[in-house]
Amino acid sequence: MTTKNQSPKETRPLDYHPRTDADRLALQIARGLGEEKRFPEYRIICENRSEEIIRKAYDRAINTPVEKIRKSRSALFFYLVNKYTHEKKD
Repeated sequence: MTTKNQSPKETRPLDYHPRTDADRLALQIARGLGEEKRFPEYRIICENRSEEIIRKAYDRAINTPVEKIRKSRSALFFYLVNKYTHEKKD
């Protein structure tokens, strides 16, 4: 549903009040990547991965030049989280 001042393609910001550090980090990442609708996915990752890995992946995804991104920044972020998680286990 849209309001008078909102076009059909615009989405409202996620009205969510984080309760945990993982929620806060997930919300920060979702907003930073412009993917608030995927907040539940970010929340799961933030609950199950170390903050160090998440921040490292986020920083790299945000700072990667657009011409080097194949799909999207969020896809790159998810890829990097998995990559860094496996590297840490080795």
